[in-house]
Amino acid sequence: VATLESVDMTRAERKVAGNFKIDQILVFEAAKRGGEFERGEQYIITSIDTVKNLVTVVAPGGRKVTFDPSEMRNFSSYTQETVALSPGDWVRITRNNNRLGIANGERYKVEAVTSTSIKLQGGVELPRDRRLHLQYGYAMTIHSAQGLTMDRGFGSGDGASLGVVHFVLRLAGLVVRHAGAGRDQAADDDVFLQAAQL
Repeated sequence: VATLESVDMTRAERKVAGNFKIDQILVFEAAKRGGEFERGEQYIITSIDTVKNLVTVVAPGGRKVTFDPSEMRNFSSYTQETVALSPGDWVRITRNNNRLGIANGERYKVEAVTSTSIKLQGGVELPRDRRLHLQYGYAMTIHSAQGLTMDRGFGSGDGASLGVVHFVLRLAGLVVRHAGAGRDQAADDDVFLQAAQL
């Protein structure tokens, strides 16, 4: 299944053509330049001119458009990925789609995969005629998990992040156990107390 993975770029980085790569996908949040760019459409980068600071993209219908990214706002950049999905897999939506009634961060269980769509629990059907804003939903960052209702959870961290993971799991009322030899409750409490002071 063809998907899109977000490229983390600051607003300043998005103004410089040299920060993009061939085959990245651009998605605009609103129509731009008299309709040359449509909201939500996926535009593939085909060439980059770092001297003139120009990026050329191809629209879904094959039309080419060249623009200076320093003159554009409110767009996101993605890499093209492929994920293997089967019934029973969990996926997480990574972009709102009001037309389909799905929101960023929602998790669904895959019910069926056909050549034309991905059918998810609850009657959601994602057409496969374009790259999808989704990823595997088996794990999420500790920050995106905040506010979820769950009976159990697993946290993983190392170094400084271990204390934060421990703290958030404890705040959620989850029992915290550590894997690995040599850990004792006193050490666990020290980590928790250090995190609480952040």
